[in-house]
Amino acid sequence: MTSSEEDCPIIDKCAKRHWRFLEQQAVGKYHTPVHPVVESVVIKVERGCDNDAYPELHMDESYQISVNHPEIVIRSYEVWGAIRAIETLSQLIYPCPDHIRLLINSGSVEDSPRYPYRGFMIDTSRHYITMQVILKQLDAMEAVKLNVLHWHIMDDHSFPYVSSKYPNLSRYGAYNRYSHVYTDKDISAVIEEARLRGIRVIPELDIPGHTRSWRSGHPELFNNCSEKLWSEPHGPMLDIDSHQTLNFVQNLITELSSIFKDHTFHLGGDEYLLKCVKRNRASAVNFMEDLGKIIENLPGIKRTSMFWQDVLEMGGQVPKTSIINIWKSWQDHSAQIRDAIEKQNISLIISHPWYLDHMSEGEKWRKNYDVEMFKFLRDATTRSRVIGGQACLWTEYVDSTNFLQWAWPDAAGTAENLWSWNIGSSNTKGTEERLNELRCRLVSRGIPARPIMAGFCHKEWVY
Repeated sequence: MTSSEEDCPIIDKCAKRHWRFLEQQAVGKYHTPVHPVVESVVIKVERGCDNDAYPELHMDESYQISVNHPEIVIRSYEVWGAIRAIETLSQLIYPCPDHIRLLINSGSVEDSPRYPYRGFMIDTSRHYITMQVILKQLDAMEAVKLNVLHWHIMDDHSFPYVSSKYPNLSRYGAYNRYSHVYTDKDISAVIEEARLRGIRVIPELDIPGHTRSWRSGHPELFNNCSEKLWSEPHGPMLDIDSHQTLNFVQNLITELSSIFKDHTFHLGGDEYLLKCVKRNRASAVNFMEDLGKIIENLPGIKRTSMFWQDVLEMGGQVPKTSIINIWKSWQDHSAQIRDAIEKQNISLIISHPWYLDHMSEGEKWRKNYDVEMFKFLRDATTRSRVIGGQACLWTEYVDSTNFLQWAWPDAAGTAENLWSWNIGSSNTKGTEERLNELRCRLVSRGIPARPIMAGFCHKEWVY
């Protein structure tokens, strides 16, 4: 492959990565061509290649592919579109029946995503997920054009992030402070590998609830009442009436924002009990508003706050242009959501149909594919604020031994709903076959995606 840009590591590395995938499909190295031969793949990026660029919400992922002997031409406005095109090209190329040579049909493709936010949330607190699995997850996401890794890095169960500002958080909060942690170096490696695949990495600091793992390292952040909630599912929780707590959180957010490069920072805000809050709902509202101000005033790039929908349900005033993550039915709280859309110009991310850990075995991929995103969103104004969605995989019963099998190929249904402008149902002719082909493609790339039907893959999974 040749690029119109002389020095573009993003495209070069993407091309080499996919060429390695294609080489596995053909066993013959020397043969006499029986079809016209494609001699080159030319990639033209109108805006040029910014080697230091990071993917962001409004990046241009559109592309065109023209296959016409003796060359294939890829055109895109930004480098991110070229990455998506290379992935599509690798899927258009197929081996002949005896796997001696690779073939491609002549024709053209013009493509662009339906939504700019197409994500996958990973939970590394309930079970620690190894770096190897996280990096394989990025490969799988690239294959289906998902472009956001939402990293729910800590929760009640463990605090695996090694903070230089507050080392006691992981020293006493991680499952094992030596082996079950993520250092700045680890996180930077994930961010860089994601960047090369056109994937954003959004951190989540889920506060003020889901902070049980903070307690052993920093008991001063919890009041006496909260200490009594130790045995409850969502306790204890941060003392949000304390200025010490707010200062602590501000320092931690500032530290995380210096590592994570994305413009969006997720602040959680879900499942917070008010029984130990002095001013009840008013305190919670003020605390979440203060968090939004912290994000707005961070040094460097301008950041956008992201919250779970619970913040609006409490009557909170999130910063204007915030993103709200819908994770449960909104029927009971649609008024608060509509009010925030009108007054605060918020955007919405849909997660609730794609909780992969909630799905039973068997043909669960059909449930994930046959999703009506707007089932409970009837008014056009609210629908217009949806910028995408994401699959979520909570890890109560998932760890590094089964994470990829649980996620794939089911998450491809989420990806297709969010990318494609016209999507049928799981019963549409060819859908099952396409997903099975994708599953085999993932297996050939070293991702142990589980089978969805009887059959085989030409390249089977090996340990």
